[in-house]
Amino acid sequence: MNPQSAFSIARALFVGLLTTFVTGCASSIMEVDLVSRGAVKVDRTDSDLIDLSPPSVHRDGNVLIVSGTVTRKPGVDGPIPGELQILFLSDGGAVLDELWPTWQPDEIPVDGNRQSSYEVRYEWLPPEGTIVRAVYGVTPEKLPSGGTSSAQRGGPSQTRTNSMSNHQHHLGHAGTFRGFR
Repeated sequence: MNPQSAFSIARALFVGLLTTFVTGCASSIMEVDLVSRGAVKVDRTDSDLIDLSPPSVHRDGNVLIVSGTVTRKPGVDGPIPGELQILFLSDGGAVLDELWPTWQPDEIPVDGNRQSSYEVRYEWLPPEGTIVRAVYGVTPEKLPSGGTSSAQRGGPSQTRTNSMSNHQHHLGHAGTFRGFR
């Protein structure tokens, strides 16, 4: 191999690696962890049936990304009825808004890690100091704002129609936005 060919190969490899690095990092440069920055606080409630992870809360431009996991408790192998609710609370406890994501897969596995996950993309940024709380209730009436449900199957309901929000919402890879109070 002559020196000119070796240089061309090395240059092409360098440019390819640099491009991969820059484009790979570009997508995560915009994403900001609002919890580690202290912009929001997170909270969660558990139940006799499941454990909720504290929500992960990130900002990507003007889009809020809320995600987490729902894990079956040991010995709970039957259907998990109920609703998952993400509440946005002021530092005084007033409800600012709420999301109703679904977890995927619908039926939380009874083997392996016994987990499902959710993700919601929400075109709104909460005020500094907002508390983002993941709450589970066997029925919507047992949740803090009392929600409504149109489907009673083994997992969360599919729809929620009493939205009062003007914000734009996007389907995440692991969950569905279902509405606001």
